[in-house]
Amino acid sequence: MLSAFAGCRSGHRAGALFEEAESLMATAPDSALRILRAVDPDTLTSRALRARHALLYSQALDKNGIDLAADSVIAPAADYYAHHGSKRDKAYTYYYLGRIRNNAGEMGEAARLMKEAEKYAIPARETNLLGLIYNCRGNLYYSQYSMQEALEMYGKADSCFRLEGKTVFSGYMIKAKATTYALMQNYLASQVEYNKALNIFDSIGDHRQVCLISSSLATQMKNDGRIPTYSVKQFLNKTYERHTSGIIPPIDYPVWAWIYLHEKKLDSARYFGKLAIQTDQRSMDQQCGVRAILCQIEEADRNYKAATTNWKEAYALLDSISRYEKENLIQRVEERYENKELQHRNDMLHLRNKFFVSIGILIFTVLLFAFILVMIRWRNAIRRKSAENEKYRTFIDKLNDDYSALQSRYDQLTREIGNDSAEETKLLQTLEKRLNGLQRLLDIAYTSGCKPQTFYNAFKEYATGMHNEEFAFSDLQYVINKRYNGVIDYVRKVHPTLTNSELDMLSMAMYGFSFDCMRLIFNHDNIDSIYSRRTKIRDKMGLPRRSKVEDYLLELSEKLKAQKSTGEGL
Repeated sequence: MLSAFAGCRSGHRAGALFEEAESLMATAPDSALRILRAVDPDTLTSRALRARHALLYSQALDKNGIDLAADSVIAPAADYYAHHGSKRDKAYTYYYLGRIRNNAGEMGEAARLMKEAEKYAIPARETNLLGLIYNCRGNLYYSQYSMQEALEMYGKADSCFRLEGKTVFSGYMIKAKATTYALMQNYLASQVEYNKALNIFDSIGDHRQVCLISSSLATQMKNDGRIPTYSVKQFLNKTYERHTSGIIPPIDYPVWAWIYLHEKKLDSARYFGKLAIQTDQRSMDQQCGVRAILCQIEEADRNYKAATTNWKEAYALLDSISRYEKENLIQRVEERYENKELQHRNDMLHLRNKFFVSIGILIFTVLLFAFILVMIRWRNAIRRKSAENEKYRTFIDKLNDDYSALQSRYDQLTREIGNDSAEETKLLQTLEKRLNGLQRLLDIAYTSGCKPQTFYNAFKEYATGMHNEEFAFSDLQYVINKRYNGVIDYVRKVHPTLTNSELDMLSMAMYGFSFDCMRLIFNHDNIDSIYSRRTKIRDKMGLPRRSKVEDYLLELSEKLKAQKSTGEGL
C-alpha cells in the first residue's frame, strides 16, 4: 500500500497522508516516519506541500531518536515558513532548526532559534511545544554553567507540561532541576526536587527512572554529610524491594562501596568498588570518584601499595579531566558569552520594538486628536454656516413678503388714483421701480445658491442705484407727508435750499432708518459722512447744532396738524 504512494502527485492525496502521519506522531512515531518516507518530495506539486513534508519528516526523525546535524531535510520548511504559514508552523520549524543547530554544536545559533520558536509558540498557544522549547533552552544554559537561567527554563517547562497533563515530562523537568541544584552544591534543594521526581515516576511504575533518581538522591544524601549512612542504606534497600526484586543496579555500586567503607566492611566495600570500575558506562569523573573511594578502602585496610596505585589512577583520570576541561573551557565561555550577547540583543530588540510601538501609539493619538479637533471645527463651521443660511432664508422670506405687500399696494394705488396727478404718476413710477428691484433681488436670492455675499453685493448695488435715480424715494416722501400732515412739502417750501436727496434723508430719519442703512443707500463708507450731511441739513434749516432733526420735524408735524384743525396757516 505504501509503495502506491511513492509516486504520489495529487495534492489532495498528499495532504491526506500528511494528516495521517501527524495524527500518529505522538502515539506511533515509527509509523508516521514510514508514511513520510514513502512520499518522494520531488513529486509534490507545490512549495507548501514540500514544506509541510519537510517539517513533519524532521519531527518524525526526532521522535524516533534520529538526530540531524544538518538542515538539508528541513530546509524547504525553513525557506517557506519564513514568509508563509501559520504561527504554529513557524514555531515548530524554528524549534527543529534549533535542535539541529544544537546537535551540530552551534549553541549560540541554537539559542537564537529557540527564542524565535518561543516568540511564535506563545501566540499560537502551543503549550506542549513551549515546554519542549524551555527544556532545550534549559539544557543550553546548563551546558554553559548558567545554572540560575537553567532552573528558570526547567521551571517554565514543568509548568507547560503540567498544563498539558504530561506527567512524565513534568517528572523529567523536576529531575533536571534536582541535577542543577546538585551541581550548584545546594544539596537540600536537590533532595527536595529528587523526591518530587521520585514520587512521580514511582506512581506510574517507571522502574528504570526510579532507580536512576534513587541513585542520584542517594548520592546527594551521601554528599550532604548530615544524613547517617544507615538512612542511605535503608532508602536504597526499600527502592530495590519495590522496583528491582532486591537486585542492586550497577549504577549504585559506588554508593554501596561508600556505605560499606563507613560501616568498616572493607571486603564488601572493595568488592563493589571494583565492580564499579569494571562498568564501562562510567564517565571519567565518575571513575575518578570510584578510584578515590578504593584508595580510602585500601588505606583503611593498611594496603598502602594498592592505595598508591589507586591514587595514581585517580590522578591520571583527574589530569585527563583537567585537560579536557581546559580544551573546552574557552569554547564554553565563548558560547556563554554569545548567549549573553544574544540575550542582550534580543532584549534591546524588544525594547526598541516597544519604543517604536509607543511612538506609533503616541503619533496615532496625536493624529487622532488633531483629526477630532478638525472635525469639531468643521462641524462648528457647518453649524455657523447653517445658521447664517437660515438667517439668510428668513431675510429672503421677509423680503418676499415685502415684495408681495408692495405689489398689492401698487395695484391698489393704481386703481385709486389713476394717472391724472403728476405727483401720483411719479409715485407709481417709483413704486414700480422698487418692485422691479425687489423682484430682481428675489431672483438673485434663489439662484445664488444660498451665498449671502452674492446677495449682499446685489443688494448694495440695488440700494446705491436706487438712490442715484431721480425721485427714488418719492414714495417715502409721499408716505411721510400723508402720515405727518404734509411736513415734507412744508419743509421743501420753507427751506428751498434743501435738495431732493436731503429731503429723502429727512424722510428716512422720520421713518426710522438707522445710520448704517442710510450709509448703505447713500454709498458712504464712513459713518461720519452721514453725520456731516445731517449737520449741513440742520444748518440749512437754521436749527441748533445739537438738536435732532427728527424732533423738529415731529414738532412741526404737530403744528401742521393743529393748523389744519383750526384752519389757520403757519
